[in-house]
Amino acid sequence: MLILGGASYAIYLMQYPVRNMLSILLTHVMPQRTGSASAVLYPLVLIAFSTGVFLWFEEPTRRGLRRWFARREA
Repeated sequence: MLILGGASYAIYLMQYPVRNMLSILLTHVMPQRTGSASAVLYPLVLIAFSTGVFLWFEEPTRRGLRRWFARREA
């Protein structure tokens, strides 16, 4: 729950890009079932992608900025 709470801002930011990327991908893979597959896959892909962005980009950046500001204050 803590990770999903932290990833909530990434979910907010990634909705449009993930929806477009998934739509393009599904149109090429299975054009006749794009709507139903997208409805099922979109929330799962969005949560997975946003969690990855949070864990591998947001958190390391936040830690680096905290260290940098702590050094400047000292």
